[in-house]
Amino acid sequence: MIEKKIKKHIPKKIFELDEVWIVGGAIREALSDQNNLITEIDIASNAKNKKKIEQIFQKKYGNFHKINKKLKTVRFQNEKINIDITYFEQSIKDDLLRRDFKMNAIAWNDKKGFYDPLNGLEDIKNKEISSCTVNSIKDDPIRILRAFRFATKNSFSLSENLKNEINKYKNLLKKCAGERIHNEIKKGFKLNPHKFANLMVKTNILEIIFDEWKHTKKCKANQDSKITVEEHSLKALKKFQEVTLEFNHYYPKWSKHIANEKKCKWWFYLSVLFHDIGKPRTAIIQNQKMTYPKHAQIGFSLIEKNLEELRFSNEEKKGIQETISGHLRVSQISNNNENPTKKAMNRFFRTFKENSIFMILLDFSDANAYPAKIKKQILTEKHLKIHDILFDAFFLKQNEILPEPLLNGSDLMDIGYPEGPLIGKTLKKIKNLQINDKITNQKDALNYATKELNT
Repeated sequence: MIEKKIKKHIPKKIFELDEVWIVGGAIREALSDQNNLITEIDIASNAKNKKKIEQIFQKKYGNFHKINKKLKTVRFQNEKINIDITYFEQSIKDDLLRRDFKMNAIAWNDKKGFYDPLNGLEDIKNKEISSCTVNSIKDDPIRILRAFRFATKNSFSLSENLKNEINKYKNLLKKCAGERIHNEIKKGFKLNPHKFANLMVKTNILEIIFDEWKHTKKCKANQDSKITVEEHSLKALKKFQEVTLEFNHYYPKWSKHIANEKKCKWWFYLSVLFHDIGKPRTAIIQNQKMTYPKHAQIGFSLIEKNLEELRFSNEEKKGIQETISGHLRVSQISNNNENPTKKAMNRFFRTFKENSIFMILLDFSDANAYPAKIKKQILTEKHLKIHDILFDAFFLKQNEILPEPLLNGSDLMDIGYPEGPLIGKTLKKIKNLQINDKITNQKDALNYATKELNT
């Protein structure tokens, strides 16, 4: 397996040198699953080989660049592989002992085979993650999230000792750089959102990073349900993930159309997990019934500070805000006595754009995350018909629902009208009339604008 997956990327002359080893993640990935694609290889070498190694690699990969001055790490790369080389002064054993987990503390070379001082091969065989030393998590708490990521990717379990270390040092995560936490969450959610989130929840790590989450543990998700907001949110995420992977099972009529759309972004899955984060703060008893007024509207504000501390991008924050605040929109459309108007659908699609289809799937998943009785009350035949109408509008009637504007501000300024708010208001009125087929061509639009602006 090593021969096939890793050695092909390494120049043969490298293994003629003493104390040059393949280490870390590439070995783990090659041994844990034969289907794993190796995209990164770490090499550890005695510092005396530095000049020769870099000359050999330059012939195959060209120039390198430094990526870690403290560890003296350099990187060679092409479109298929990143190869990082770190130099040690003492021994390969010292290099391996500083690593995070035993499964990452394995070395291999062509001359000596495996060097495994911590029995990492046994961990890989048993599909278990254990730390190299009792201080591994304390030394770098980000390793908590790395452990979750490895467990998510390869279906490994956490050793009891590692669980205890995580519980003991979990609060140290608060002192870690936001960018590093953000990066690990992003990687984990890209692999398997529900698995990664479930690990964060079950170990109480999510509430360390997003302190508002702790309130979801005791708040009921619904008046008629015994499950908590935390339980409901995890179930909603699990169902949403299932639906996005199996369109054909849940929406056979639209599965091909959905499959051709852009993939759901990782932060949308995080938004699904947080969609009801506002419920504990808004829960009240009204007429002997528990309700959560404006929980969708306030939800984002409860995690906004955390997202900023974690250095989420503006695009990610905006998307999460729109998803949480708008997660009831499809349900609200469905609760009307009539089918949605073109104006209502236009507003919906303009707000959520390419994520519109995922908002529909979130509505479905949200309802499915309740017990059967409540689910049946929500997902009525009429409710599901609205899903069908929205999919039909999005995939087959976009030109009707989101038509190209007949006029823009420049058109009106070109014929002498001054720039200002009145032009904007007029164009908005024209757009609404256009959506409702009251104005169908540019001439009529211009006549309407002239009357409005000359009044």
